[in-house]
Amino acid sequence: MGETEKSGGNLWQLTMCCCGCTLKTGSLIIASLEMIGGLIYFGVGFGFLIYFNTRPRYDSSNENLLYGIMLAIGVFCIAHAATLIHGARKRRQGFLLCWIIIQTIVLVLSVIGGIYMLVTMGTAAIIDFLYLVLGLYFLLVVKSHRQELLDSKQDGPVNEMENKTYNNMYPTKHNEQKV
Repeated sequence: MGETEKSGGNLWQLTMCCCGCTLKTGSLIIASLEMIGGLIYFGVGFGFLIYFNTRPRYDSSNENLLYGIMLAIGVFCIAHAATLIHGARKRRQGFLLCWIIIQTIVLVLSVIGGIYMLVTMGTAAIIDFLYLVLGLYFLLVVKSHRQELLDSKQDGPVNEMENKTYNNMYPTKHNEQKV
C-alpha cells in the first residue's frame, strides 16, 4: 500500500519522516536542528558584539545593530524550537500548531527575501531556495505529526506517570481529588 493510501488519500499527509523514523522523532530532530542553529546564531551575535565593543576607537554602531538583530533571531529560534520540542514530547497539538503558524510566517518572509536576493544578487538566491524547500518539508513533517495526534485524539499525556503530572499541572473538575 502506498504512502498516500495509508494517510487516507491526502497527498500532503506524511506517515513517516526521512530515513524511516516516526513523525514524532522527525519533529524532535527538526526542533533539535533549529535549537542548534539558534544557539549558533546567538553565540555568534554575542561574540561579535563583545569583540567590536572592546576594540579601542572603533565606531561600531552599525555592527551593534546587526549583531543585536542576530542575538534576537537566536533567542527567537531557541524559543521556537522549544515550542516544537514541548509539543512533540508531550503530545500537545496546540504547541505544534503554534510552531506551524510561526514557521509559515518565516517561510513567507523567506520567499520575499528570496525574491529580493534574486533581483539584487542573482545566484545567491539559490541558498534561500534550498532553505525554502527544506523548511517546507519540515513544515509538512510537523503538520503531519499534528494531524496524527488529532486523528488519534491524543492531546496530552498517554501513560499513568504523565497523567498524574498532567492532572497536577492542569486540574479540572473531572480530575480533582477530594481531600
